Amino acid sequence: MVRSDEEKITKNLDDFERWVLNPIRDIVYHTDKRKNHFHAFTLIAVAIDNLSNMRYSLSMKDKGKSKRFINFIKDYFPITYSKIGNNMYHDFRCEMIHNFKIRRFDIRQDSKYQHLEKVKGKYVLQSKQMFKDLFEAYTRYKKDLIGKDCKNATVREYLYYANEKGWKHE
Repeated sequence: MVRSDEEKITKNLDDFERWVLNPIRDIVYHTDKRKNHFHAFTLIAVAIDNLSNMRYSLSMKDKGKSKRFINFIKDYFPITYSKIGNNMYHDFRCEMIHNFKIRRFDIRQDSKYQHLEKVKGKYVLQSKQMFKDLFEAYTRYKKDLIGKDCKNATVREYLYYANEKGWKHE
């Protein structure tokens, strides 16, 4: 059986939801409120990293991961992230993944402060809101890939990335 490009993409995105987004959702919504959500934020950073590499595999091939990451936030996340978008790669993603700490953001599950509010020199990130924003960004990206409103250039980049990674579409 030969699958269409849309069927291949749909299967890969279903797997992404199952293996990446659903576990993050479980952590964010089903972990004791008293526990730290550092691991949820780490997985959110990894998910954005993966989506940004899928999205900009051709158009920003020579620009580096940081530019792809920042562009994905600018293009798919709510406009409220524009004030922190340039800091999200080094000060959020890299610090969490490589150093297991974060200095320029205040990560929280619940807070008396608003998501993205600046308090004592740090932007507050709340896990539930950040996951919601990630899922909405993913949904916007998915619309660019499949369905009647898909964008051919975005589909080409996705298929290029899938081919580069050796993904099998059986």
